[in-house]
Amino acid sequence: MKKVLIFYKPEHADLATELRDNYRAHDHLQADIVSTEEHDDIEYAEKMQYDEAVFIENRDTVTYHDIGSGYTGRLPVPDVFYSDPKPESYKAATNYHRQKCAQHAGGGAAVTWKCPKCGREFTRRDQDHYCVRPQTVDDYIALQDEAVRPRLREARAVLKNALPEAEERISWSMPTYRKGRNIIHFAASKNHLGIYPGEEAVAEFAQELSGFSVSKGTIRIPYDQPLPAALIERIARWCFEKYAR
Repeated sequence: MKKVLIFYKPEHADLATELRDNYRAHDHLQADIVSTEEHDDIEYAEKMQYDEAVFIENRDTVTYHDIGSGYTGRLPVPDVFYSDPKPESYKAATNYHRQKCAQHAGGGAAVTWKCPKCGREFTRRDQDHYCVRPQTVDDYIALQDEAVRPRLREARAVLKNALPEAEERISWSMPTYRKGRNIIHFAASKNHLGIYPGEEAVAEFAQELSGFSVSKGTIRIPYDQPLPAALIERIARWCFEKYAR
């Protein structure tokens, strides 16, 4: 039986309960919910031996994480619910969210691809992944393309300077700064550096972020543009003051 843990913010408790009940209606799924006021880190799901984790970012979007493979994707809320026909097997339940992530990311119909280096299987051909999962931020940076490592080191230095009280760790497969709960993340993408302070921070700094591509909870900074260090520091401190505990 597949075990799924659903993380939710207190204001999304009703959505989390609805999603949990949707999963429990299927014979091959066991689902539980946990408030981010108690736990908000993928490592908790790993420690409790869950197979998948779903983090409800807002009422529109969730982050899906396959713990065994390290696969992570984002989905609109309607696509995270299982619809009829119900998954007929454990394998079908396993593939469901990966297929939805592939379709949502523009991958069209999902395909099965096996990495020739590590043997892990994915629903998208040439899926970005870690053959060796990073345990530290140093590991994470070393696994990225050499061309983007200086930008990652620059972002890391900015966030460490802004958040000296925070713990640096890997969470949700990304460099993360934490004080009682996750405060802010950053990560490398193909053409940009992603900063992930959460939906409220992006809304709070909307005017200053008008020159960047943003979506709910995400700031995209192209590699060919200077890093707005002072702005990132202000955002990080705002997040710390609001969320640290």
